[in-house]
Amino acid sequence: MADDLSRAPPGAKRPAGYRTTAERLSAVGLELFGEEWAAPLARLTGTNERTVRRVRAAAREGKDYPAAAGLLAALQERLAAICEALRPFARP
Repeated sequence: MADDLSRAPPGAKRPAGYRTTAERLSAVGLELFGEEWAAPLARLTGTNERTVRRVRAAAREGKDYPAAAGLLAALQERLAAICEALRPFARP
């Protein structure tokens, strides 16, 4: 699932507040793991670290990367599984 602007002509303006999937994933990775988020996110999702680094590089340039959407989906699945595993320990 590529962002609509990934097919836009070069130099096309982005709407205010628009972030590519790679940029959104980068923000989440930074929040979860800090500055060096690529390796831990790769381990958590079972993704090749080089792929995660490519997504991070694209995000830094304000671009998207084809694997970003799948990587974000894999992260969501892993985090959901972690939350489910923690459910028995939650306070009422």
